[in-house]
Amino acid sequence: MATVFYDGNGNEVTVSGGNGSSGGGYGGYMPYSFYEAIGDSLSFNGWPGNVAKALQITNVVNHAANGAHVIGTTTGWMIDQANAVSETCDLCTIMGGTNDGASILAGNIGVIGTKDTTTFLGSYQTIIETLLEKNPKMRIFMLKPPRRYDGGDTSAFDTISDCIDQLHEYYGIPVIDTYNDLGMNEFNYSAYLNADKLHFNNDGVNAMVTLVAHSIASI
Repeated sequence: MATVFYDGNGNEVTVSGGNGSSGGGYGGYMPYSFYEAIGDSLSFNGWPGNVAKALQITNVVNHAANGAHVIGTTTGWMIDQANAVSETCDLCTIMGGTNDGASILAGNIGVIGTKDTTTFLGSYQTIIETLLEKNPKMRIFMLKPPRRYDGGDTSAFDTISDCIDQLHEYYGIPVIDTYNDLGMNEFNYSAYLNADKLHFNNDGVNAMVTLVAHSIASI
């Protein structure tokens, strides 16, 4: 399945790899042959295709879409992306929440177990369980969204982080914390982000690939 990927500057990236039997530069056996990504514009460009390339996973599809939300009250619902994931997928990353600002989350956080798709927790649970119904052995990684410096609302990030921690405890699904572990902060963000102060440039893509690929390879 051919999919076009782009780096942080909008240049096309060639994704190539083996058959899932090698970890590329990360060493060892990679038990994945089909990787699919769910997310918003921060996942749309660059890093998922490059993660597949780093781990030498040949089959890769990026379902991420600009403006996508976790909560299903607007267009761009990420549950639609989960529905599009194939039954052959054995590795999936989910990164959402940047577009679910405080005004959307207010009163719509939800609780574990309800799967109420008008709430963040309910929508996220629906995404997870939709994937596991397709393939119970699918390896899923949840990514906490990275920091933003474009003047957008950041007050919801603690809430989103807490929700993902709850989902981790409930499902036992590993978490990759790009908010705290990417190495990006108010002193150096311009080295990782485009002029819009939100989307990754090439160095930001490379930082994501290093963190995500290493995390997948180490678990």
